[in-house]
Amino acid sequence: MIQYDKELNESQYEAVFFQDGPCLVIAGAGSGKTRALVYRVARMVEDGVPPNNILLLTFTRRSAQEMLNRAGQLIDHELSDVSGGTFHATANACLRRYSHAIGLPPNFVILDQADMESAISQFKPSMSRESKVRLPKTRTVVQIVSKCRNLSLSLNDVLKKEFPQFFPVLDQLETIYDQYARYKRDSGLLDYDDLLVMFKQMLEENETVRSELSGRFRYIMVDEYQDTNLLQAAIVKQLSSVHNNVLVVGDDSQSIYSFRGATFKNIMNFPQEFPGAKVIKLEQNYRSSQPILNLTNQIISSAQNKYTKCLYTTRKTGARPILVECRTENDQSQFVVRRIQELKAQGLALSEMAVLFRAGFHSFDLEVTLDSQAIPFTKYGGFKFVESAHIKDIVSFLRILENSSDALSLNRVLLMLDKVGPKKSRDMINFVSEEGRTWRQLKDFPAKGVTREGLFNLVETLEAAAKPGQSLPETLDSLMSFYGPVLEERYDDFPKRYREIEQLKTIMTRYRSLEHFLADITLDPPSSQADLMDRRQNRANLTLSTIHSAKGLEWGVVFIIWAQEGYFPPQKCLDNADSLEEERRLMYVAATRAKDYLFITYPDTSGHAFYGNFGSGPSRFVSRAPRDILDRQDSRGRHL
Repeated sequence: MIQYDKELNESQYEAVFFQDGPCLVIAGAGSGKTRALVYRVARMVEDGVPPNNILLLTFTRRSAQEMLNRAGQLIDHELSDVSGGTFHATANACLRRYSHAIGLPPNFVILDQADMESAISQFKPSMSRESKVRLPKTRTVVQIVSKCRNLSLSLNDVLKKEFPQFFPVLDQLETIYDQYARYKRDSGLLDYDDLLVMFKQMLEENETVRSELSGRFRYIMVDEYQDTNLLQAAIVKQLSSVHNNVLVVGDDSQSIYSFRGATFKNIMNFPQEFPGAKVIKLEQNYRSSQPILNLTNQIISSAQNKYTKCLYTTRKTGARPILVECRTENDQSQFVVRRIQELKAQGLALSEMAVLFRAGFHSFDLEVTLDSQAIPFTKYGGFKFVESAHIKDIVSFLRILENSSDALSLNRVLLMLDKVGPKKSRDMINFVSEEGRTWRQLKDFPAKGVTREGLFNLVETLEAAAKPGQSLPETLDSLMSFYGPVLEERYDDFPKRYREIEQLKTIMTRYRSLEHFLADITLDPPSSQADLMDRRQNRANLTLSTIHSAKGLEWGVVFIIWAQEGYFPPQKCLDNADSLEEERRLMYVAATRAKDYLFITYPDTSGHAFYGNFGSGPSRFVSRAPRDILDRQDSRGRHL
């Protein structure tokens, strides 16, 4: 039996033993929110709640799996019947199960952003004939469409708010939007945003489905509730409509993803949306020393809207955080490298150190300096692994095998053939779509010469890959007989890309179903090549990371660089109160990553190519901290 009273603090215990009704757990940074969720799942199952009545919603598949594994180990019980995963994965599973209720084919294919761009480009001319105003680039159109869905706003409102320069072409964008929606509907396709939109629609419009799902998921838990968007909050409301048993965990002070559609209002408005909700605060921190917490409490104390909390720890002693004034950007880099070398000489591992920054390019000069000193580092942030062209090529082959009517993927594959351009590809796709043909009948397409030979080769490759009984890695091996020569012809760095395809092959060994593999790699893709590697391979490396990518992680030593007014917060945010509040929360998130040592640096003068010249001085978020909370030094260690 778990000794809950000994293994949990008082607030955690209260959250774990909360049973029926709505509950909001405000979990400060490092306060053991994951522990509370894990123990609550274990306690409920231990008390007789059927595992299949529990739904745990998280923002990554991995975090859900880890929580359920930990909960199962606590009570020596396998918890595979607990539904745990992301909002999108849950929506995907429910939409497939109840596809008939909303008019979807059960084998619908999910499009990622690059697929959306390919589809929308088919409907977008380069210039508006009526207004003579240039239409936005395809990627911008995708962003506009996605914001409409995630923010629950009309095209008109999104353009007014974020893209006013394109307001004159509103009518043309609405036409593109409608054509794109019709194309998806006719082809059995959903994009990433459709999953939530259609799931919410199904729950709101079909009382039978809503009651059945709410009756099944009698206890709902949501992690990181501050990162939900309006669609996700509405889905939680609908899923809990029968019983109102919903417990959400989050920290308003760590709401930093508005650019992805997350809204700070969801966590602030939870007590109004769920009247009578119990509010529990987790304020005991298990990560940082008290001197670091004194600064983080100071940073967030000036927030305009918040749940008041004060983090504390039993670790009362430790080094005060230091604000370091540097002469130039390179002086800042030299300081960071020098201090890293000193700490390493004292026995601290590089893997216990991280340099965090507001924007990816803030680390460019530091990267050069680290290289010059042979300090190994891994940088996080940037393009996602599955957005690489060669990985998308492989996924297109696999999607054709799963759904023979996926014209978008077939088009991508056909364009790999010699002498096949967009027009001939369209002709081939039209040929396939006639009279119920599939890609197998491409051999009958009236092509000539090398194109015909290429078609035979392609069809034979797909037939070999489609043979029943083989594993997914064997399927990939079959595809590479065709794609290998294409890869070598298209890319000078094909050895590196071969290695990344081998990594993809390793991932595929975990799956028995192509459908599940395609859904997972689209719904919750690996963030980067580095994320796919065994972390042990990077155990000697320093971490460089954007703050957004560092959320949820911790290190013994943290450097926050470019903490200068005009850079953090950026100049563009200075006249927007909501943006400034989120920037404050971003600084709070960065500072709360540190366990033992925290250094905040800024160049005294600057002329950065990206932002231009601004006045010198530290960020407003730390400039007013009392000296007994934040020490001040120059890059040579002299007190200021």
